[in-house]
Amino acid sequence: MPDIVLSIKDLEKMYVGGVHAVKGVSFDVHEGESVAIIGSSGSGKSTVLRCINRLIEPTAGVIELRGEQINTPHADVNDIRSRIGMVFQSFELFAHLRVLENITLGLIHVRGMSKEEADIVAMEVLERVDLLDRVNA
Repeated sequence: MPDIVLSIKDLEKMYVGGVHAVKGVSFDVHEGESVAIIGSSGSGKSTVLRCINRLIEPTAGVIELRGEQINTPHADVNDIRSRIGMVFQSFELFAHLRVLENITLGLIHVRGMSKEEADIVAMEVLERVDLLDRVNA
């Protein structure tokens, strides 16, 4: 069986006033596996994802990324976020930036790459998806 990439055990998020947004959520995601979190509006899907990405802190439970518990007070939130991608429901590019700058922004400010390193990575990605001609758009 492939390695477990993400493990969620008994995740719980309770908001002020005793409102449980999430209670008792557990699942594993294995290497190469695609997972969908589905449910009605207000069922806690976004809360689970925000807990995983440490945008909000869970009330209880364990979140492990490749065997390392990431919801501890000592966990490096920036490092965690650099290893977990998240696309928000209403995402947008920065209209005032060129395509290249939109791609390199996270590489420089989250991953700590130099501008030169980020430019190389961005150009490779643009070439891979056949968009080199849009680099300055």
